[in-house]
Amino acid sequence: MFRTRVHVCLFLLLVAGIVTQAVQAETPNSSPSPFAKVVLAHFEKWDLNHDGVLDPEELDRLVTKRSIHGDAAAALGALKSIQRQGKFTLPKLDIEYFNTYARLAGEKKLKGMPPFESQFNAARKRITDKNRVVFPPGQPSLSAVHQGTLGDCFFLAGLGSMLARDPAGVKQLITLDANGDYTVQFPGAGKVQVHPLTDAELALTSTTEGHGLWLNLFEKAYGQLRNESLQAEKKTLCSTDAICNGGSPRMVIQDLTGHQAKWLNMHRVTKEPMTPEKIAEEAHQILVNAHRARRLLCAVTPKEQKAKGLNANHAYTVLSYDASKKVITLFNPHGNTFQPKGEPGTKNGYVTTHGRFTMPLAEFVECYQAVYYETADQFTK
Repeated sequence: MFRTRVHVCLFLLLVAGIVTQAVQAETPNSSPSPFAKVVLAHFEKWDLNHDGVLDPEELDRLVTKRSIHGDAAAALGALKSIQRQGKFTLPKLDIEYFNTYARLAGEKKLKGMPPFESQFNAARKRITDKNRVVFPPGQPSLSAVHQGTLGDCFFLAGLGSMLARDPAGVKQLITLDANGDYTVQFPGAGKVQVHPLTDAELALTSTTEGHGLWLNLFEKAYGQLRNESLQAEKKTLCSTDAICNGGSPRMVIQDLTGHQAKWLNMHRVTKEPMTPEKIAEEAHQILVNAHRARRLLCAVTPKEQKAKGLNANHAYTVLSYDASKKVITLFNPHGNTFQPKGEPGTKNGYVTTHGRFTMPLAEFVECYQAVYYETADQFTK
């Protein structure tokens, strides 16, 4: 009798094990998407016009709401970022879409889908940073600058040049108002009053890796400045949309300094052929004069990548120029670090630490499209 009961128990345990294995084979061994879970929990509230779809205008309105915090703001930041980048053709963002996304995430079948999860995690990290002061002790550091998904390298390159020249002066451009707002001064364009950043706005702008909110406020203020200059039909609800698709470092230099800025197109077409040596001599003279006078300098790459590690169609800060060695020190607003495999140069790339690297003038002229430089002449709009 006892043996019979033991055999029955063993049989039942064996059957339970087989059933468990079958269920595990059918059910993905991974947790649901944290991003989709947050969106689904807030979908009804976020659907402001109750049409069953989260449209771009609704996302813009939600991003600017100061009452939305934490993971909800991170999810909105991810949605807005993907929608703004335009790299993915998004379908209707309805409940069915997010349920499907959650299922595919659980099955680990997100290949070809927008990277909502990585954007959500990055946004969550920025939002949960407890160091929410505008400027931490000391001066703002260029090494802290890391461009996010916002396509505003043209602005960060100019601001980076000013930061390298006069970090204390950059710090003085932002002041706290009595009502809790901020005034951001652009010497060539005037003052801009901005509200404190919402959590979602923080998720959408660049990062200083925990070294204050000054960079995010500059981006919001400059976006607002450009947005206010647009015609009514082109104005945006989210101010940083006005700087998300590029622009000219020339205008940034003028707005930041109040001085006229000029540029040298190093790949221009002329009636008389321009040799690389001739262009290099022009660039050399501009760099010498601007560096000696402590003027702002930026450089932009062409649409085609000319050297490994250099971003195409991207703006860089020119930090310094060694005239005797004809070597330029530059800064990439991405703040990246890179170690070439082999001899540094156009083939293998350049040793880069926190965005900083050097390259010979001859290679600079070959790889960059133009140099933008501040002059002593007054700029007026």
